[in-house]
Amino acid sequence: MARSFDADVGSLLIRTDFSDDQAWARLLVDAGRPYSPDGFTASFVPISDRSYEGLRAEELANPARDAFFVYAADRLSMDGPQRTLLVVDRLHERGRWFRVTLEEAWAVENNLSLFNMDFFEFASAVDDDGVFRGFR
Repeated sequence: MARSFDADVGSLLIRTDFSDDQAWARLLVDAGRPYSPDGFTASFVPISDRSYEGLRAEELANPARDAFFVYAADRLSMDGPQRTLLVVDRLHERGRWFRVTLEEAWAVENNLSLFNMDFFEFASAVDDDGVFRGFR
């Protein structure tokens, strides 16, 4: 099911785990918090559609959507030891992905949506566990 998407509204945050509606609601609030010193926030358009349930990064790279990058909330996003979002490239290296902490999601989302930085710059700066926690 393809829907039109206006990139000026925000970046897609696709729910792929439907095990806990309260965890999803908390994640949306926490992902939109102003974590930056200047009060910047991520601008996410939440997509809660069971047709995305259980999809992996490679599969999220292919749905017909008007987005160069997608963010996904999977099981680790909802209740992992450190809640993170999956960030999937749909522009240059379709299907390449990394995780980002909720505290750093604003930096990734803002810079990718404005094309201030490229996906590979964040993907290349992840820690050994594949999570972007900021530039060190």
